[in-house]
Amino acid sequence: MSAAPKGRNSRPKTLNWLDSRESIMRAYVLPIFSALVLVQTSILAGEPVPQKRYSIKEDGPHTGSHVSRERIIGSLPLDKRYSELTREQRSALKSLYEQMAEDDEPPFPVDGLGPLYKGIAEVQKHLLRSRFGLGVDGPLALHVQVDSQGNAMSVAAYQSPDPEVTKYAATIAMLTKYKPAVCRGQPCAMAFPIRIELKSRR
Repeated sequence: MSAAPKGRNSRPKTLNWLDSRESIMRAYVLPIFSALVLVQTSILAGEPVPQKRYSIKEDGPHTGSHVSRERIIGSLPLDKRYSELTREQRSALKSLYEQMAEDDEPPFPVDGLGPLYKGIAEVQKHLLRSRFGLGVDGPLALHVQVDSQGNAMSVAAYQSPDPEVTKYAATIAMLTKYKPAVCRGQPCAMAFPIRIELKSRR
């Protein structure tokens, strides 16, 4: 039996957004690969307490400052694939699961956490603009069910600050390609947990 991510006791809401994937890709996903400017958006990753902090900063400092603010902060490198993580970083990721054998591996985004987190940050930025500066704040906890081929099959939402954030974040997670989990030396199906904190700078 594959390991399950540690979750909350509340019943998750399973989301499938296959019908809207094409429109969401055009509106929200594709732009993040051409021009990502993370403005007025912060994401704090919810992994275990890190020994070292990794972040993505805004393109430039704000008026009156010489320091670019951190927009995405996490305990795992955002630009590393699973194979590039250190033993300590892999252990931190495995600690999110109830049970996992020493040689087993969880699923992980093929291109690392960066594109996934940036996509969610882009959604937060869009909502901030469309709501006249009223941002969305709070924890977002999703479990992405990944099959043995590395394809996302469904997304379960355990916690979210806003229904629109849930919808678009789930779509981005569904469009992400993953390294499949490994159970007893063989690719297997397993959930990948996304736990982040959304914060808007007003």
